[in-house]
Amino acid sequence: GAIAVENSSRLTEAQAKDAELARLEEEIAAQVSARGDVLTRKTLRGKPGYVLSASAFKPGKASLDSEARQALEQLAQKLKSTGSAWRIEGFTDNLGSDSANLQLSKQRAEAVLAVFKANGVPAGKLSAKGMGSSNPIASNASKSGRAQNRRVEIIQK
Repeated sequence: GAIAVENSSRLTEAQAKDAELARLEEEIAAQVSARGDVLTRKTLRGKPGYVLSASAFKPGKASLDSEARQALEQLAQKLKSTGSAWRIEGFTDNLGSDSANLQLSKQRAEAVLAVFKANGVPAGKLSAKGMGSSNPIASNASKSGRAQNRRVEIIQK
């Protein structure tokens, strides 16, 4: 009885760690091969917006690299001049646990918000939210699909 239960909880913990590591390794690999722009202008849900790729962040972390920070500082000037309000939503792929993904996506959205705020976009015009692995824009069955799903969307409200 009790021993089997204890072993199974250890097993799920180990599996969770493995999944977390797999996600980290994949993000690192994606970063190495990431070409193209860190920040892209896109129409999101029918509104003007921007997509920040996960290569803007250190793998598994919410800290922005210097190139991404620069791109966001420039974008902040544009956002400020529009006078509009902006919604910042972080997304992850489906690797790892839901709670870890939700946490990471929220921290990444908040990191973007912090750069905008520091560059003069009024805090009252910004909101940040973590969406975890919900709303994938590509299949999580492939590495390239998962790479597309790891993103931060900046959408005009």
